Amino acid sequence: MQVDSTSKYKEALEQAQNDAAYLFIPGVEVSDVSADGVPCAWHRAEGSNPNRVIFYLHGGGYVSCSLITHRHMMSRLSTTTSSLVLGVDYRLAPVHPFPCALEDAFTAYSWLLQQGFHAKQVAVAGDSAGGGLAVALLLKLKKEHPEDSLPSLLPSACILFSPWVDLTIGGKSLVENYETDRLFNPRRHTLRGSTQWLMAAKLKLQWKFVAKMYAQWPTRLDDPLVSPLYGSMDGLPPTMVHCTAEEMLLDDSLRLNEKMKESGVAVTCKVWERGMHVFPAFDPTSVETMLCLAEVATFLDSVWSGNERTEEDMRTGEVGRASPGEFDVQCDNSYLANNMTRSLPRLNSSLVLLGLMPGLVIGFFNMKLGATLLAFSVLGYAWSTRTLRTLRKKVHLKIQQSVHRDLNEMYKELYDGQAMEHPYTDT
Repeated sequence: MQVDSTSKYKEALEQAQNDAAYLFIPGVEVSDVSADGVPCAWHRAEGSNPNRVIFYLHGGGYVSCSLITHRHMMSRLSTTTSSLVLGVDYRLAPVHPFPCALEDAFTAYSWLLQQGFHAKQVAVAGDSAGGGLAVALLLKLKKEHPEDSLPSLLPSACILFSPWVDLTIGGKSLVENYETDRLFNPRRHTLRGSTQWLMAAKLKLQWKFVAKMYAQWPTRLDDPLVSPLYGSMDGLPPTMVHCTAEEMLLDDSLRLNEKMKESGVAVTCKVWERGMHVFPAFDPTSVETMLCLAEVATFLDSVWSGNERTEEDMRTGEVGRASPGEFDVQCDNSYLANNMTRSLPRLNSSLVLLGLMPGLVIGFFNMKLGATLLAFSVLGYAWSTRTLRTLRKKVHLKIQQSVHRDLNEMYKELYDGQAMEHPYTDT
């Protein structure tokens, strides 16, 4: 008997929708709307400013996810920023490859402006592939319209969460951060040594496979509308990027930040020491998520209140903290500590190897003495590795407690003096 896979998928999707009550945040109204044929959804938190809109493009590698999977994320954005959020349910590959997703985003954005919203009232946002799509949308707006009309078309700001902007898979962190990535390497605690690099290389090929599902032949992966990293960033609006030091797509955010900075864009890139890829969506109750969204709200307030940079401000660097020429990747002390303590076990391994070599040489002449030296080297390695891991955890805990204290003060300001209900614990 042949199974109708389409009906089975629809049944599973309906069941998931029924079970996903946690996706709805109290006080946030969600309503579907058609933007010239593109399915979209409004997210309105109580007390939202009707003159401020976040145009949101969800992630999922251009092949998965939807408005349902990101409903919680968009609802929290509406609540934290006190603005309307319009989510776009663009078509997905491989059934609908490039440029379908970009065309849907362009159509929905044009429809939004036709509803009476001015571009200066709109901020474009996205996570992962949606972040790359958001930048591609800005490049398409520049390409499709004359330069003198861009001020009335380009949004006032751009918010990116761990954007995927290089589909050529050229970032070194795709391999270097495989060991620490919490989303794409769920077996990170069970893999060691050369196995890590082998699995990282395999996963890199899988990334390339997903990229080709979206950018199918004859589309080139380095097309600026596919990989915005290779496009011109001149004239783009103020941008805020959030990513983590542990994720495989870290280099995409850092390289995009560098290129925007060179082009004179007012860009701020925040590298969080801990957290998985797009942690505000996947870890909504964490300390880092609440602090991240609070920073987004502060950034948008500064833009929408008329404090966006003028050309003179950008030359002098008098406004904000991300003026061109500054090193504006704001690495936390915890990020630096993470890199410092991560290098200690590697140094420890090198010293142990140096200790093993004399033991092997002496073993040729005196087996008992050589075996004793080897045993002490192995025991010393085990003890020092455990000690270093404990030290790293303590350093992280101290720094995260400091972050939590700062967050608690910001949380009180956002929620009328109400303190955070749960204490910070290091997990």
